[in-house]
Amino acid sequence: MGWFTRARYSLRDARRRRRFDKAWNEGARTAKAGPHSLVLVLDHPKPGRNPGAAVRSADVFGARAVYMIGTDHFDPTPAMGTLNNVPVRRFETFTSTFAELAREGYTLLALEPAPDFDAPQFLHQVSLPVKTAFVVGNERHGLSFDPAAFPNVVRVSIAHYGATSSLNVATAASIAMYEYARQHGRLG
Repeated sequence: MGWFTRARYSLRDARRRRRFDKAWNEGARTAKAGPHSLVLVLDHPKPGRNPGAAVRSADVFGARAVYMIGTDHFDPTPAMGTLNNVPVRRFETFTSTFAELAREGYTLLALEPAPDFDAPQFLHQVSLPVKTAFVVGNERHGLSFDPAAFPNVVRVSIAHYGATSSLNVATAASIAMYEYARQHGRLG
């Protein structure tokens, strides 16, 4: 990558960070937990558009909060103002996130592609606990931790039937939160 391309990416990243900081500061004052005991955990997401789209879906499905691990900003444009509605908390590591959620009595469900398992457990076949936290990994690298190393982390997959082995992160999070709302939904 040449110097011009690097400079262009640096400028774009600086603009994105400023927009995020403005939305973050405003949301920190106004955001309130949604009506469901549902938490979305974004595990080291790329700081692009997917986290914003996932935050928007978390607001739509009434999530209590979004926990973001290892990323300090993202493009807030897809969130379309929902950073003012749903609390977003930042964490440095999955271990600290896990400790917080386990202390609060949450069951964590790590979303992973079905081809990674011999006998996957599919989301639509799981009876979701009221206190559910969905963990969605990085778009390229997946989860930053081994789910087997943490008690109360259940691996689940979203059934799909085409040739592509995985879904977009924001799409997978939206499907999971929809399934939670289908099982536990109540009017906000």
